[in-house]
Amino acid sequence: MLAQATTAQSAGGPPENVPYGWLFWVCRTAGRFAYMAAGWAGQYVLVVPEEALTIVVTGEPEGLHPGSGSGLTVARDLAAALVAEQAR
Repeated sequence: MLAQATTAQSAGGPPENVPYGWLFWVCRTAGRFAYMAAGWAGQYVLVVPEEALTIVVTGEPEGLHPGSGSGLTVARDLAAALVAEQAR
């Protein structure tokens, strides 16, 4: 079931602008397959299975600007740094 849920079922669209599976957005992060759940005010759960990596970012509605995607940027930047460090 997880494999189907994390396989693109549609092209996706706003607000994440990446393909969408069943309840999960599907993307690539740090050059690896990843999937994520997105919540209100910049909350994200980003999973990079190949690296056994799960990143959770909580949101702050007062600091979030519409369309900023700041929570996702934090999650993806952290994933990229951790993958790069692991490769050393």
